[in-house]
Amino acid sequence: MTRRNKIILLLILLALECVLLFWCRNRYMTVLSSGTVYESPASVDFKPDFAERNYLSVYIPVTSAVWVGKNAPEKGKEIYLIPGKNVDGMLFIRRASDVKPSGEYLTVMAKDYLYGRVSFDFPASRVYMTSGQMKKLSVLELTERVQVKEGTDKEDKTRTQLKNRITAIIRIYDGHAVIERLLCNGAPVELAYTTVGTNTHITYSNGQTDKDVVTTEGMDMDSVSKPEISGDRASWLDKLL
Repeated sequence: MTRRNKIILLLILLALECVLLFWCRNRYMTVLSSGTVYESPASVDFKPDFAERNYLSVYIPVTSAVWVGKNAPEKGKEIYLIPGKNVDGMLFIRRASDVKPSGEYLTVMAKDYLYGRVSFDFPASRVYMTSGQMKKLSVLELTERVQVKEGTDKEDKTRTQLKNRITAIIRIYDGHAVIERLLCNGAPVELAYTTVGTNTHITYSNGQTDKDVVTTEGMDMDSVSKPEISGDRASWLDKLL
């Protein structure tokens, strides 16, 4: 291959990459602005170099559903999920099928099939944040686990769970999902247990009847728990890939 042809090929590859980046960014913004809002329990995987990145790795434990297709799905086959909300208002999958539905849905790849249920990876695993938000995160408070008794008797078993309740706000649109933001006990993670700026104070429930109480000094929680989509997002969206 001549030097001229190599340059042409390189330019073509660069053009294709630019088109792909533009398409991914445009799809992300479309889902973020137009998608239906869901909430789900979540956990954060803090990579050793997380502070140098513009995103956090997030695990959403929505990984299986009842299969209603005619035939058992093959591994790697594209399938469709019908999302819904349970009695607690959290995201769950009503059913999975190989037929594309007419309403809200998610597109994923089947991983396994057993006893009438299909397993899959949730199609969103990152939440993008600014460097300023990253600096305010408390790794300990977002990852620490505690043992909680399942009953009141001494003989009752205990289970291990996250010390704080971490949930993800998810947008779903046209088969795609985006994690919009993370909450810690109902407050944005960058405000709860912040190391920079105003601290969020949390009074924990006793595990029986009352619930966690979240207050922030000098701030109205209704005004900070649902931040608007705009502003700084454009700066780090340019670094999406």
